[in-house]
Amino acid sequence: LVELTLVSENLTSIGAQVFDGASLKKLTIKAPKLKTVGTSAFNGNSQMEVNAEDIIPPSLISIGINAFKSCKKIAGKISLPNISGTLNEAAFHSCIGITEIEIVNEKLTAIGNTAFYGCTSCTNITLNCPNLTSIGSLAFSSHYTNSSTNLKKLNCNCPKVTTFSNQAFFGNA
Repeated sequence: LVELTLVSENLTSIGAQVFDGASLKKLTIKAPKLKTVGTSAFNGNSQMEVNAEDIIPPSLISIGINAFKSCKKIAGKISLPNISGTLNEAAFHSCIGITEIEIVNEKLTAIGNTAFYGCTSCTNITLNCPNLTSIGSLAFSSHYTNSSTNLKKLNCNCPKVTTFSNQAFFGNA
């Protein structure tokens, strides 16, 4: 297992599958200009220990499909203030260490299917997105290998939402 520290004042993108299945033990990203994390960039690093705040800089505007899927040891609060357009499918699927999700964002228009599926340690979800129009199927579902949820509070202030897709919050009510 490898410990990875990315420190760069100029890093703007981590491409598709760069560390997919790389058996990372620990990850720290210090890249204040990071804008994009590509499809499956860190997918499958189930033993990778990381604080959520250390991988999502405020500059981040795009997270690819499966970018952090099955990174079970991402711990803490995920905050996504600048994601633009769609938060892609399965971006944080099965990240069971996430304890809070906060998306206060004027640029987000859609949350993809299974974006936070199986984040069973999450106790609080705050969505304050004035331009969000849809939340995909199983986006925040806790139904993961019959696990129960710890969700205590769900605050959704998204006046333009027209679609909550199938089972968007399944297992959390």
